[in-house]
Amino acid sequence: MTTNMRASYTSGEVERLLGLTQRQLGYWASTQLVEPKETHGSGNGRRLLYSYEDLVRLSVIKRLLDAGMSLQAIRRSIDFLRTLPEVTEPLTDVYLASDGKTIYARRGDDEVLDALHGGQMVLALGLNDVMRRLDAQIVGLREHPSKGHRIRRVSA
Repeated sequence: MTTNMRASYTSGEVERLLGLTQRQLGYWASTQLVEPKETHGSGNGRRLLYSYEDLVRLSVIKRLLDAGMSLQAIRRSIDFLRTLPEVTEPLTDVYLASDGKTIYARRGDDEVLDALHGGQMVLALGLNDVMRRLDAQIVGLREHPSKGHRIRRVSA
């Protein structure tokens, strides 16, 4: 933790930092979407204190909302991700991306799941892997050209 990060932030500070409303923060806390580190008091007078990790979770949710995802879709995706054995915190353990229609979760270098649709696998092409395979095929072709076929260079 760097020196400019504190142990806790009030809901007013979170509102200013992330552009979320008090109403959103209160609702998300009451529905356990993101539970603050500490709660003092009860009812409308309660004071919510958020940790830095809570700010990260809230930031992810805010970015998904800004990308066009509904809160319901975000909740469904989080619920699915919680079922994965290696995920203890869906909003920080997994790299998430969205195109505004669904939420993708990247696991490892070559596995992408559609978290909104129950983990359906998505074709993930890492450019490095594609290039490595293509290079190996080119080497193989040069070492064993078939009869009657020559390798031609393609100019741009």
